[in-house]
Amino acid sequence: PSAFTVLKRLVGNKFQEEKENSNVLDQLTCLSLPAGESMTVTTTLLLYLLGKYPEYQHRLREEANETIKLIGRKDLTQAQLKTLVFTNCFLNEALRLYPPIPVLYREPASNVQIGNVKCPFKSMIFVAPWVLHRHKSYWTKPLEFNPERFIGNRHKASDEGIANSIYIPFGLGQRRCPGESLAKLQLIIFLIEIVRHFEVITVDNIAPEVVGRISLKLKKPLFVKLRPIALGIT
Repeated sequence: PSAFTVLKRLVGNKFQEEKENSNVLDQLTCLSLPAGESMTVTTTLLLYLLGKYPEYQHRLREEANETIKLIGRKDLTQAQLKTLVFTNCFLNEALRLYPPIPVLYREPASNVQIGNVKCPFKSMIFVAPWVLHRHKSYWTKPLEFNPERFIGNRHKASDEGIANSIYIPFGLGQRRCPGESLAKLQLIIFLIEIVRHFEVITVDNIAPEVVGRISLKLKKPLFVKLRPIALGIT
């Protein structure tokens, strides 16, 4: 139903019935289904990481409170959200270890050669952000969660001397996720509101078990405790 609502707005009076716009509807469905699911998984993983690394959680809370105190209002603008350096680094590092789309699928529009590999027209090419983001050739201690690796540049790990194409949690080029800006904005707001009002505590030390489908999925639920800061109770 939501896809049909968007479809009607896109095509207006030309919309008559599903079969006339099946291709557009398929595209919208492919965009909407992974988007909603990946946002749920990502926010769950953010809560897990906040609980696992209380020292980083404290830094996020301090940064948010100091910024809000400085501007004298509780609602931050989009421009002000981008100035939260450590918060953005924390999110980027979370997306590095847990990219929403672990594998991208592409078809070349013509016969091309990538390095020493020949890729015929319409062959299937797989690009794996999950592998790129954890490759020891490009990252120092790639399996460690370290937001500070992004300090100096919130969009790529320039301090590690790598190209932007190695960090692609939202894809790259013409097929880059159209919802990237909105998703990152929502996730930054989520982080700020959580750390300002709650202390996140892990229930156990079990690492997330994930599986790659169209988007990243959790094999098992992750549990945390939220303790209201003002009340000091769970």
